[in-house]
Amino acid sequence: MTNPIFSVELELGRVYATSAAGLSDLNVVRQRLALTFADDDDRERLPLLKSALALSSVRIDAYRGEEAPYEIHTYLAGAGPEGRALFACVLLPPASLSKSLDAPNAVVFESATLQIIDDVSGASIVAGLERWCRRVWPGLKPPAFLVSPWPSALDGGDGAVELLTLFPIGAGDERIAEAFAESDTFFAPPSGLVRDAA
Repeated sequence: MTNPIFSVELELGRVYATSAAGLSDLNVVRQRLALTFADDDDRERLPLLKSALALSSVRIDAYRGEEAPYEIHTYLAGAGPEGRALFACVLLPPASLSKSLDAPNAVVFESATLQIIDDVSGASIVAGLERWCRRVWPGLKPPAFLVSPWPSALDGGDGAVELLTLFPIGAGDERIAEAFAESDTFFAPPSGLVRDAA
């Protein structure tokens, strides 16, 4: 049986806990949220993200986390230095939120880099990105988010994740590498995500 999850919405984001008592002193909860909202790396990245999100549309590269239940790591394609992908945020679906709240007195804060989503459907991922954008940059109209790979490749149920995360491309696989390079759906995963060929 899953523990009940309580939440409260504050200016910077929602806060989740398995005990209503953990959310009872809103001044303490606000202070904790403010302290955890953004670290130094986040504060350095936020202006770059805001500039990229001011466009009418952006491509989001999405990757599942390493352990089930999977969170989704999102990157803005081409928004980083030298046109590299720029980390946007982690999207946390209900199963991952529940796992994060397993410890006694655990609290999860939506932050500059964490957004809770309803499920792992494409619509929920896009809606989560839009909520994240509005929450972190109030007044900024979210762009159209083009998610790649589409979330069905993130659920682990159809083998697509194994193909995306484990398929080694090495010496002798030039035809495969060329096919990926010519494809409109090609994306470059973060370093370390693709296993090196043995």
